[in-house]
Amino acid sequence: EKLDIARQLAKLGVDIIEAGFPIASPDDFAAVKQIGDLVGNEIWEDGYVPVICGLSRANEKDILRAWDAVKGAKLPRVHTFI
Repeated sequence: EKLDIARQLAKLGVDIIEAGFPIASPDDFAAVKQIGDLVGNEIWEDGYVPVICGLSRANEKDILRAWDAVKGAKLPRVHTFI
């Protein structure tokens, strides 16, 4: 379901897709990784590629887990909150 939503957001031209909170569960990690690997590498005719972002708390374990989930995207990003 998240993959379908991410693809629809990309069709709308959303610049940054916050794909989820990878540390929350193995399923959320897998979903964020799938979005990064697929939607984050789909280059549109006009050159558009969305930034795929993983949410993270401001601690090393969360940041590394988020990075592992999004690093396969062409434009990965880790969004931290404090």
